[in-house]
Amino acid sequence: MTFSLALNFSKHHGAGNDFLVADRATSRMLAHRFGENLGEMASRLCDRRKGFGSDGLISANPGGEGEYARMLLYNADGSRAAMSGNGIRCFAQALLFAELEKDEGEGAERNGHGSRESTHEPGDPYPREFLIGTDAGPRRIVVEGPGPVSEIGVSMGEVNCEQVGLDDPRVAWLSDFGDLNASRIALADVGNPHLVIAVPSREDLDKVDLPVLGSEAQARFRGGVNVEVACLAELSGSGRPEVLMKVFERGVGPTGACGTGSTAVASAFGLWGLEPGIVLVHNPEGLLSVALGQGEPILSGTIVEIGKVSAWVETDSFELAGDGGS
Repeated sequence: MTFSLALNFSKHHGAGNDFLVADRATSRMLAHRFGENLGEMASRLCDRRKGFGSDGLISANPGGEGEYARMLLYNADGSRAAMSGNGIRCFAQALLFAELEKDEGEGAERNGHGSRESTHEPGDPYPREFLIGTDAGPRRIVVEGPGPVSEIGVSMGEVNCEQVGLDDPRVAWLSDFGDLNASRIALADVGNPHLVIAVPSREDLDKVDLPVLGSEAQARFRGGVNVEVACLAELSGSGRPEVLMKVFERGVGPTGACGTGSTAVASAFGLWGLEPGIVLVHNPEGLLSVALGQGEPILSGTIVEIGKVSAWVETDSFELAGDGGS
């Protein structure tokens, strides 16, 4: 006998970088059926024509010591990703939304339908702080307030940033791109690898054929690399340092924004002399900020819950429905 089961997800975005987040019951189903091999399922769900469309899929696993939960993240092509600055902030919003819905449902979980440890009680003050585990290590989250539009920050961990020149064999191939007026180049590790290319002006940035450049970079770096092309720009009149960037994410392609990419770009410009403080990073579809100079960089910005979606699968084991938790 077969059963049809609903897989339930919420969809969120940070500056246009969008993610599907499985609720806890669905995460248990996925773990029971696929373990951590969710690549094929992720690519189907993230497809923008045949699925729900997103830059990545996130599932909630039990956290380690001191962690509220662990983020399991897959890119749109089904490849595993260690860290995403926007993805983890979307995940945090989904976790807190589940708590709020649980509270508004008068504690259904505590009335015989399962239980789980919670860091939230009704009336708890904001900002809220907690740890989320990732494949790149634990990351501290700060949520300024609840709601479908939330300001959320994340401590991005140690960033290793190295300036390189075109004589470096890892990037010498960039010389083949005649329209790329690279003024500086850096390689950065933000829990995932980044190639940061600075250009002198917005006009130089507009000339970059990002799909071609990004695709070539995937072939040149074993395991692929995220590619950011950026320039300094005064866009808001805020008085803070501002950077304009384009991004090609490995496993996805050009995206509306990238949190680890914004952190890599800000860190690279810090290496090149930008003063410590808050850097405003203008991504193609939204604004993020990166605070430098106080230990680990802090990535901040608005996270929006777009809505909820369900996918149906068939199984011959009804117990895959989980224990009813959210």
